[in-house]
Amino acid sequence: MDSTLTYKCPNCNAGLIFDAEKQRFCCEFCLSDFTEDELLETGAAEAEERNKRMDDEFAASIDEYYCPSCG
Repeated sequence: MDSTLTYKCPNCNAGLIFDAEKQRFCCEFCLSDFTEDELLETGAAEAEERNKRMDDEFAASIDEYYCPSCG
């Protein structure tokens, strides 16, 4: 069972490396750094945005009918 947790950079989607000296996750490509709390917060916001977009796409793809006699 693999229980390794991998974080991706919210800016460029590259893999992050933990810098023990800074106690932050660092991106070697865009030179950004993040705390774990910042990454979790960003991930939650992205998931919420993705779910809203999926709901909007679903709502746009269905047809809703209303019967004037029985509702």
